[in-house]
Amino acid sequence: MTTPARPAPTVAPAYELPALAVPCGDCGAAAGALCTSHGGTRYRTANVHRARTAAHHHPPRTAP
Repeated sequence: MTTPARPAPTVAPAYELPALAVPCGDCGAAAGALCTSHGGTRYRTANVHRARTAAHHHPPRTAP
């Protein structure tokens, strides 16, 4: 993941999304961090990647 030149915004609608609790498989953003777009040059402040939302809704199963 390439980190944008600017720091992540401290206030963004995406921070309220429950999917931020899991890492993003598309852009490599860590859990709690905003997704990036355009090759990592911009933060996605309004939403997250669909894969991240899916990972939040369907977490991997752990062995018993």
